[in-house]
Amino acid sequence: MKTPPMLLGATLLFWGWQTHLLAFAAILAIALEGSRWVSARWEFTPTDFNRVWNLCVALFVGAAAYAFTAAEGASAMAGLLQQDSPAARIAALNKIPRAGLLIFQWMPLAFFPIAVAQAFSLREKMEWSTFSWWLRRKRAQGKSAATRDSGLNVTYPYLAATLLAASATKGRTEWFFAGFILLLG
Repeated sequence: MKTPPMLLGATLLFWGWQTHLLAFAAILAIALEGSRWVSARWEFTPTDFNRVWNLCVALFVGAAAYAFTAAEGASAMAGLLQQDSPAARIAALNKIPRAGLLIFQWMPLAFFPIAVAQAFSLREKMEWSTFSWWLRRKRAQGKSAATRDSGLNVTYPYLAATLLAASATKGRTEWFFAGFILLLG
């Protein structure tokens, strides 16, 4: 089941507004919502979806590693282990959550390839094995009995990840809650 028209785009714009990444959000929203007006579709094989998902996982892990190092998470961890005073340990611990917030804030960017592949695919759903290496191995061995109707359309999980990313900001106003409730409704 696909999301209603303009919901994913509005959610991406809301995320961009909250994280101050509005230019990126506008590009992502136009690409995803543009799939409703463009008739071009591709027949992605399960192997193609597997590769796109692997790319998303690599982007997420890379973004996590970058966020952890850029937000002084690694030096904070080293400082945590080296410091003897409780005040220095608390100061080191206070640097770590910034990396966690950045990881969550960048989720829509990391998982955009799988969402756009779903949007421009002829298939309504992706096989469950796309998201699990163990299921892929079982499918390759011929032990998996996947039916044509089983699988996942990633538009709603992507919507949820985008809302979670919009929530991972420090400065929320009453407009955040109004927008969040409007998008959930």
